[in-house]
Amino acid sequence: MEYVVLIYVIIGPFNGIKQGGVFMFMWGDFIVQLVFLIILVVIVALVVLVIRKFSKRSKQLDRIEKKLDDIAANKDG
Repeated sequence: MEYVVLIYVIIGPFNGIKQGGVFMFMWGDFIVQLVFLIILVVIVALVVLVIRKFSKRSKQLDRIEKKLDDIAANKDG
């Protein structure tokens, strides 16, 4: 009985049902929730990667601009 309660506490949020005192795990619900969790993680990761890419591009353009300014200043002076 202790194991059934432990399993219910661990897996309870996955919409399982109890039939005759035995916990029945719904694999379909688990797979759907896992897919949605993966989609959420992928979206967050893509947002982070896009932000980092634009940040690096901005810093690179600033470095190029500084080098061109230095070259122009050396050419004039």
